[in-house]
Amino acid sequence: MREFRLFIDPGHGGRDFGAVDHGLREKDLTLSIALEMEKIIRSEYQGVKVRMSRWNDRYVSLSQRTRKANVWGADFFLSIHINAGGGTGWESFTYSGDYPEKAKTLEAQNQIHKGIIKRLEFFKDRGSKQMDLQVCWQTNMMAILTENGFVDHCNDAIFLKDHNKISEIARAHVLAIAEIVDWRRRA
Repeated sequence: MREFRLFIDPGHGGRDFGAVDHGLREKDLTLSIALEMEKIIRSEYQGVKVRMSRWNDRYVSLSQRTRKANVWGADFFLSIHINAGGGTGWESFTYSGDYPEKAKTLEAQNQIHKGIIKRLEFFKDRGSKQMDLQVCWQTNMMAILTENGFVDHCNDAIFLKDHNKISEIARAHVLAIAEIVDWRRRA
């Protein structure tokens, strides 16, 4: 049986800081979540391969991110982000346009969204949404982007500064994806 290929895309990096506030930088938070996810998967699951768009603080263009996932033949693309702009909470996105796997992707998004938000009770649920996002429409596989709190919201920032909460966010992503693709735990 072929191993499941998960491509994790920690948003931003290098010269692209992403959202910045309360002493937090989106590029650092997304990388921390992604690295923690990879560690959990490697130590607790079998039959799953992980690649990432970046493993350190470097700039990678959106086209480079999707190209890496497409060339590798990923089964699933997860782009991790932190929000800003005056809101609070957690939300997920898929591509809003028409494409052959849209129904399957929306069902996966719905299940993953529910699986994550039930584990992250410290975040308000902002819903499952669709948007014209390059990392979602330029991939050849199911693709979801998550926005994990707001750096410019006081309460969300408190959670994002807590390494234990970052680990909870990572674990929630892993467990939600594992549930829908039936990953096998290591003995």
